Amino acid sequence: MKIAPYMERMILDGGLLRQRPGDDAARFVSHVNEYRDEPLTLCERFFVWQNGRLDVEEIDTPIRSLPKDLEGFRVALVSDIHLSARMQRGEETLRGAASAKPDLICMLGDFADGHTKTAEPYKPFLRAMAGIAPCVAVMGNNDYVCSYLGALREYYAQAGIPLLEDESRTMQRGAARIRVIGLQDANAFAYNIPVRRDGTMSNVSTIAASDDPAMIDILLIHRPHRAARTLAQGGFAMAMAGHAHGGQWRLPGGQGLFSPGQGLFPKYTSGLYQVGGGMLLVGRGIGNHEFPIRINNRPHLPVAVLGRE
Repeated sequence: MKIAPYMERMILDGGLLRQRPGDDAARFVSHVNEYRDEPLTLCERFFVWQNGRLDVEEIDTPIRSLPKDLEGFRVALVSDIHLSARMQRGEETLRGAASAKPDLICMLGDFADGHTKTAEPYKPFLRAMAGIAPCVAVMGNNDYVCSYLGALREYYAQAGIPLLEDESRTMQRGAARIRVIGLQDANAFAYNIPVRRDGTMSNVSTIAASDDPAMIDILLIHRPHRAARTLAQGGFAMAMAGHAHGGQWRLPGGQGLFSPGQGLFPKYTSGLYQVGGGMLLVGRGIGNHEFPIRINNRPHLPVAVLGRE
């Protein structure tokens, strides 16, 4: 696909990602026009919109044997922001998360970006996110190889957000409980930097689902194909993942084109999938990384609304 020079400049300097909360389409197009003299064509407007407006998608999520007190519980999935020093997407993500009115926010990793040399942009963002609703988080593959991993862990702690690296946290609602289990990404082990604990849950085959009828388990695993394998073992109510960026370019009908770890025409890229006896929710991510262009694939913040089967 041929990209006009002014569009290429926008991509390279991040112009596509500067939309501020509250910007409507007309104001955003006006911002785009800083890069050229003539008005945008309809095709170009569509291209900008696809890469500019956050899709906050509410998804009804049926859970087998869901405790009654968890009906209507709202879980927001935030992943793959690739936050830069200019806070691209940061304010928009906070606005979208707040509009979803979640009971719990699950952060699925890859907040890091190779172009950001310090963790400082994350500090106010994480504090603001924690002020919206209770949060839990896992790391993604890019987080584990960034140069500021230690500072990133520290900022999660300062914001009061449990960073689950082969750990779990339990929250109560009425007589029911949700246990959230977060697993370390494979890059933690590939680069020999995992958090090691007695009784580690790094080997997913050793994770035991709860048999408490008043509790459900939600797995947080950055890579969706790994989450699907874990769900297929049975016993878990739900898993959440990101990483695939929606397949980057989505064909008519919603099929993604490519995803790391899944290759061409990946199976798990966006929305809800039934795997074994559980449900897998995959977010398309919010930012971009190595490949900066999305087609038919708006930035995505899904919200699971739990209900009984």
